[in-house]
Amino acid sequence: MKKIDELKELKKLDEAGLIKELNSSQEKLFENKKKLSLDKLKNTSEIGKIKKRIARIQTILQEKLTESIVNETAKKLLAEKTNKQKSIKKAPTLDKTPASKTEDK
Repeated sequence: MKKIDELKELKKLDEAGLIKELNSSQEKLFENKKKLSLDKLKNTSEIGKIKKRIARIQTILQEKLTESIVNETAKKLLAEKTNKQKSIKKAPTLDKTPASKTEDK
């Protein structure tokens, strides 16, 4: 349940907020690795948890960036399509009445 809440919390953040969280988590990871090398870290499982958090943040950030790129591309394509349709002039309509027939009597 905790992971689900964490994911919901992260998904609510915008790109700037995610980057701040990413930087904060990377700093925590650095500090914990430093403590581990000095034999001062009591709970070594924290390193794995922080790495997983970093991976989650990076995944969500990538999803948001991809989504924004797709939206921009879709808008451009839609604008191009509407401009193209406006620029296309109506094709001249063909006269549907048959040509005058010459009557031979």
